[in-house]
Amino acid sequence: MQQVKSFQEVDLAAITASNEAWWKGELGRPIFHCVVHPPAPALSGNGYAPRNFLPLYPRQMPVQQILEEHLAQMRAFQYLGDGFPLMWMNFGAGVLAAMVGGEGMAAKETVWFSPGVFKDKDLEEIAIRFNPETDWAKWLADFYQTADQMFEGTPMVAGMTDLGGVLDVLASLRGTQDLLMDLLDSPDEIKRLVREERIAWLEAYRHFDAMRRGPRSCWAAIMGAGPTYMLQSDFSYMISPDMFAEFVQPELQALADELDHSFYHLDGKNQLGHIPHLAQIRGLGGIQWIPGDGQPPQREWPEVLSDIEDRGMKLQLLGTLNNVEPALRALKHPENVHAWLRVSPDEIERAQRLMADFGF
Repeated sequence: MQQVKSFQEVDLAAITASNEAWWKGELGRPIFHCVVHPPAPALSGNGYAPRNFLPLYPRQMPVQQILEEHLAQMRAFQYLGDGFPLMWMNFGAGVLAAMVGGEGMAAKETVWFSPGVFKDKDLEEIAIRFNPETDWAKWLADFYQTADQMFEGTPMVAGMTDLGGVLDVLASLRGTQDLLMDLLDSPDEIKRLVREERIAWLEAYRHFDAMRRGPRSCWAAIMGAGPTYMLQSDFSYMISPDMFAEFVQPELQALADELDHSFYHLDGKNQLGHIPHLAQIRGLGGIQWIPGDGQPPQREWPEVLSDIEDRGMKLQLLGTLNNVEPALRALKHPENVHAWLRVSPDEIERAQRLMADFGF
């Protein structure tokens, strides 16, 4: 039965190898990224739990001190199965907007982005270019470069920040309502801008990825030896499958072509109509289905999970054992599942039994 591991006992090389075998369809079992959380958040030397959004820290606070807060928390966790300590650099969803001319703002427990220099600009006046000299890009670079030194000799993985999804960055720069009208009134200009958004995205990814070593991951804890990411387009919740095929699918294909491994964050039931188009994207490994606020959990959408696996795509199940276990046991191809589990100390034996049942 799987042993509980401390932070320093995590064998990152073995976990990376298992993930690579899983991507190739050669592992023969699900991936179990399982992290045991203590009853209360681990307190830092300053007496408070690490802040989720890094821009909530004072800009003048030394990055090394901030990372020490997070390392202390990760050392307090335990790990099961394929679990590993992950610190993805959380600068807010779609932080690329603050690196191309938009403005980033940290508020209580969130980060959001506004048009910045593009406020009140016509579409023709907007050009999206990644600028590594923006304050937020330099701040994030400081985190990656410092982490590269601090994490050496540990199993800690510095995950890629949430750069943003197709059309999502543009929605921050343009405004959601205006962008919806732009899709109808100026489709050619929008196609130009989403191409520019994709080029900027790739430049930003490569810029920050070059500052990291070891396996790659992101906020969703999927892992690979090379570039690995959870792609998304939350804006697509508001558009039809035909519009998705016209504006979003080609950009997702171009991104998937540049990554070793990729998933898609399917957020909300209004995106379910996009599954057939997602299944056509070469190199897109799988789908993370998130039903959304107020909706039943993943386990209560067997028809959606079945549809995804019947199309030959992998799945990510996440959350509690009460959600992941019944969903996993109902699938025809559980070996294609990435299970991201957060468990409490009193659930360890149950998690161990689940992993044993599926060949771990």
